[in-house]
Amino acid sequence: MAVTASKLGLLKVKSKPDATTISYTGTDLPLHTDYTFCDYPNGIQFFHFIEQLPDPTEAVSRFCDGFNVAEALRKRNRAAFDMLSQYPIQFVDCGTDCLGDYDTESWHNMIKVSPSGEITAISYSSHTRGPHFSALLMDKLYEWYAAYYEFSHLLNSPDYVIEFNQNLDK
Repeated sequence: MAVTASKLGLLKVKSKPDATTISYTGTDLPLHTDYTFCDYPNGIQFFHFIEQLPDPTEAVSRFCDGFNVAEALRKRNRAAFDMLSQYPIQFVDCGTDCLGDYDTESWHNMIKVSPSGEITAISYSSHTRGPHFSALLMDKLYEWYAAYYEFSHLLNSPDYVIEFNQNLDK
């Protein structure tokens, strides 16, 4: 079980049989940014692990600097970077938690860029990416998915990912 602070206060994140979101399952979570379905996602979250997994080999966390990867994509394939930074996509989440039922939706560019060209945010979450696309993007879906694939491949590359074991004392 982990406790995390959010806009909603402290949340207990633990596996439960009737989970309505991947966060509350025992499933490995892929790399993602949290709260992509909110208009203003949290910048930083902290997790305090109260209960560790009994098998130390299962307690591995993976992290990636999405800003660094986005810069690498901009240098490597400007068209792909532009595709992900110019077209908003839908992010959704619905279910039930300690506060009751919820159904949230937001639209973001996967890579948010300021008017001066500075990368200001990354919204990357396969499990909350919605099924709908902007009408502006409909004739560019093939190119968008190619850009998304390239960005995802870079995000998961050993060149950019760090892993650490939460059970360092075992």
